[in-house]
Amino acid sequence: MQAVYFTRTIARSNQLWTADADGSRLISTINTTGKGAYDLTMVGSRLFMNAAGNETGNELWTSDGTPAGTRLVKDIFPRLGGSYPGNFKSFQGSAYFSAEDGVNGRELWKSDGTDAGTSLVKDINPGGKLEQSIYPSRTRRLVILHRLGQQLQRSAVGER
Repeated sequence: MQAVYFTRTIARSNQLWTADADGSRLISTINTTGKGAYDLTMVGSRLFMNAAGNETGNELWTSDGTPAGTRLVKDIFPRLGGSYPGNFKSFQGSAYFSAEDGVNGRELWKSDGTDAGTSLVKDINPGGKLEQSIYPSRTRRLVILHRLGQQLQRSAVGER
């Protein structure tokens, strides 16, 4: 049965919900600060998203559709604002996304849904901010279009 995931903010509580043919149900309250969850993306059987917890800024979260399985994956940029992960793409069983870590700027990351399995893939623009779009390709490679200054450049990650 197909399920749809969505968020609702009720009285400053940001909640993750699911709905299917049997109805809708609350999975978990992510925070009570009123901050939303964004970029909900399925990767296999896991949901990845950008969400703010009560103790973190906007960081990488995941859910398996249960209250116990809904959690912060990694605090990539431990500061008030957070890493703001986004532009999620599913590729070879992992979530690929852009995030700011406070050291390398906004760069390409990947995650399998665990802290240990979440890492920087490549510092595409050393010392600079990366504006990027991520696309799965038909050649089993992930194509990253990124802007360096006024130039649009292309990088690829994965098997040839």
